[in-house]
Amino acid sequence: MKKIMLMLMALSLTTAAGASEDLMKKINALENRLEELEYKSYESIAKISGNVKHTSVSMTLKDNGDTLDGVRTFNRHLISSKIDISARPVPTLFISSRLSMKKLWYNQAYDDESTSDSKTYVDKMNFGESRQGVSPGDSSIYMERAYIQWDFIPTYTLTVGRLPLAGGSPKDILEGTPQDAPFHKFTMSEINDGAAVSKRSKFANEDELKLTFAYLPWGVFNGDTQARITNSNYESRLRDQNNNLVDNASDIYIFLSEYSSRRFNFAREFKTSMQYAYWDDVFTGSPKESNLTTKVNRYTVTADFNGLYNSKFDISLAYTYSDTSSTGSVSTYGGLFCTQGKEDTCNVNGNAFMAVLNYRATPEWAYGYLYLNNSAHNLLFDNDMDLGYILFMSPGSENHVLYTNYRFNPYLSGAFSYTRADISKTYEIANLIGSETNVDYQLDGFKLSLSARF
Repeated sequence: MKKIMLMLMALSLTTAAGASEDLMKKINALENRLEELEYKSYESIAKISGNVKHTSVSMTLKDNGDTLDGVRTFNRHLISSKIDISARPVPTLFISSRLSMKKLWYNQAYDDESTSDSKTYVDKMNFGESRQGVSPGDSSIYMERAYIQWDFIPTYTLTVGRLPLAGGSPKDILEGTPQDAPFHKFTMSEINDGAAVSKRSKFANEDELKLTFAYLPWGVFNGDTQARITNSNYESRLRDQNNNLVDNASDIYIFLSEYSSRRFNFAREFKTSMQYAYWDDVFTGSPKESNLTTKVNRYTVTADFNGLYNSKFDISLAYTYSDTSSTGSVSTYGGLFCTQGKEDTCNVNGNAFMAVLNYRATPEWAYGYLYLNNSAHNLLFDNDMDLGYILFMSPGSENHVLYTNYRFNPYLSGAFSYTRADISKTYEIANLIGSETNVDYQLDGFKLSLSARF
C-alpha cells in the first residue's frame, strides 16, 4: 500500500516525459521517512531494556570465641545480566518478561585431572549458598519474570505468570536504583509463579491506596529420583523418611496494603505498607531423609519518609514478626530451630528490624547507613544474590552497613558498601535446622559494583 501511494504521488507530479532525478530523490526520502514512522509505532508498543552488572566482594569471617580455627576469607567476582521486554498494546494490558543470567568469575575450569577420554568443564568454585532462581555455577539463561497485567475493570488489575517478587526494598536504596519489586525483602524475595489481584484507589488530595492479594503455588523441590514411586495412574510422587507420600508444592498466600501521600509537612513523600505472608506445610529437606513440614505466618510493617522535612535525608523503616510451626524432623537432627523428634511439633517465633538513613548529597551521589537486627528463630527468605552479598540475614545476627552510590551518567552507576555482621547463633543444618549453638562470629565484607543499563 505504501509503494502504491508513493507511485500515485509520483505520477501526479510527473510529466509524460518521466520524473526528473530530483523528484525521484524526494520520493526516496519520503519512503525512508514513512519507514521511520512505522518503526516508531512499533516502539510505542514494545520496549527493550536491561543491564549488565559486575560485582566484586571480599568477606572475612573470624571467631571471637573458640568455635572456628583461624580466619576465613572469601573473594568473589560476579557478572550478571538482565534483559527486559515489555509491551502495552492497549491501555488496559501490560506484558513483561525478563531473561537473566548470573555467573561467578573463574568458577568453570577445564578438568585436567579427568581420567576419561573426553575432558569436560567442571564447576570448581560453586558459591551456592546464595542464589537467585538458579545457582551462579554457570552462565545459563533463565526466565526470572514473565507475566501479564490486565486491568479487567477500572481500578482492578489481574497479574498472572512468573511474578516480579525478587529485588524489593532496601536494594533500591543501597544501590540508587528504581524499586524493582513490590514486596519488602522481609516478606518475599523469591522467583515464583502465581496470580495476584490488585485494587488501586486515588483520592482528591493525590493520596493513593493499593490493596494486593497474591497466591503462589510454591515448588519446594524437584525431587530425588531414588525416592520416586509410580502409582497405577503413572503419576510420579515422592516419599519422606517415613515412606509417606509428599506433595512437591506448597501454597503461599500474601496480602499487601500500600499507602502513599505527598501532602504531609514532615516529608515530600510518605509511604507505608502492611504485608502478610503465609506458607502452608512447606516440605523441608531431601526425600527419604526428612518428614519435616513447616507453616510460617509473617507480618511486616514498613514506613518510608522521602525528603524528610524537605531536606536531602530519607528514612526507611521495616519491622517483621514471624510465627513458625514445624512438625517432624530432618533425619535425626530435628526441625526448624528445634531438636524435636520425628513426629513432634515445635512452635517458635522471631522478629527483625531494619532502619536505613539515606542522604542525597547531589542528584548523582548518595550515601548512608543501614542497621539490621534479625533475632534467633526468625526465618528470612532472600534469594537475591546481589543483596545477599551486602546483608547477612542469618537468624541471630546484627548488621551494620555503610554504603554509597554514584551515577556517572543516566546509563552508568557504581556502588560501594562495607558490612559488619555480628553472629550469635548457628544451627546444625543450613543454619536453620536442629540444635542451637551460641557463637561469637564477626563477618566483615566489602562490595564494589558497576552497573550499565540501556
